[in-house]
Amino acid sequence: MGRRIQVCPMCGSPYLYYEAGMVTGQKYHCKRCGYIGSLVIETDEEDLKDWEKEWEEKRSGKHDT
Repeated sequence: MGRRIQVCPMCGSPYLYYEAGMVTGQKYHCKRCGYIGSLVIETDEEDLKDWEKEWEEKRSGKHDT
């Protein structure tokens, strides 16, 4: 198993930064899509490549679901 990475649940980007939530708790901000929220996906580097491929297929309309 590789190193654990947190990724955006909307676009799969690993480029997240922590925004101080104070009263509202932990919040992350995605540099790629602008998502702001407390939910992030934690995966390893190996699985990240599969996630990125799946997200790209969804964006391009090639995904069956």
